[in-house]
Amino acid sequence: MLDQLEQSHLAWNASRYDWMRAAPDREATLIAWSLWILISSVAAIAGLIILIGILSSSVARRNTFNQYIIALVLPDVFFSVSCLVTCVLNSLTSSYFGGAAWCSWQSFYVVFGFSGSIWMQVVIASEIRAMVHAVHNERFYTQPPLRKVLAQVAGVYALSAFWASWIFIPSLPIAENAIGGLACLPLAYSAESEMFLWTVFLLPLLFVPLAIVGGFVLASRSMHASLDEKTLALLSFFSAILAVLLFMWLPTIGLIWLVEPRGLGLWVTIIGGGWSHLQGFVSATLYLRKQDVRQAVAELPALRCVVRPWLRLAH
Repeated sequence: MLDQLEQSHLAWNASRYDWMRAAPDREATLIAWSLWILISSVAAIAGLIILIGILSSSVARRNTFNQYIIALVLPDVFFSVSCLVTCVLNSLTSSYFGGAAWCSWQSFYVVFGFSGSIWMQVVIASEIRAMVHAVHNERFYTQPPLRKVLAQVAGVYALSAFWASWIFIPSLPIAENAIGGLACLPLAYSAESEMFLWTVFLLPLLFVPLAIVGGFVLASRSMHASLDEKTLALLSFFSAILAVLLFMWLPTIGLIWLVEPRGLGLWVTIIGGGWSHLQGFVSATLYLRKQDVRQAVAELPALRCVVRPWLRLAH
């Protein structure tokens, strides 16, 4: 479903659900899409460099936690490239491209990208917990084999695709629409629909994995005194990755699903959307803090002139 409303045609006392779907003027939407094209391009390139760096290094590939980094980067790249294509098409046509069909596709890839990232954090936290327990109890920790990692990643991606596909089920009380006329997401259209969105849809998508990861982190804190420097560094590294994900996505969720643009025009959606688009680049920069990933990227001969300033930034 795609209802093309304009803010200038809405009464001030129109419902918040109408205001969430209403677009500002055409010039403002083109500015928003142009900005998102720039951010998405940077995020996509950064993610691809991390992928190429790890995959091209036999040393980096063998590390299980670098395999998990690949699994984190893939949804980010998928999200960034998809957003880039969507914004380019929107800009070229000076309107939301593709109508209802493309709106559904955009809702799917946004939800899949976010869900894939947040639930991969659960898998990683579970593995770090196993490592922490082994070190704490003075047992030898063995990294899981590649086939187990691939099975975990496939499970997370399948679960993410399942949640993202809810927008294709017409009987469910959520419907995709262009928030602020700019980007399609699952949106509520009534008080009952909004209750469903936050409890049935977003609760398992966001709050349940956060609670699981939070529990792992709290349980690990009590064992810090018995952990060696390498284990503590890995625990700190992946905790920082989770913190970045939350820092970049929670404001977006608040601005898009909680704050209506009545009187605020373009800026609610453009800031919320732009902030989430930056997450791929910020996370990729953080991955370079891991020594073997940094070394793998630094050894890319064709990209040295490109990545050298970025490596200095990440250091």
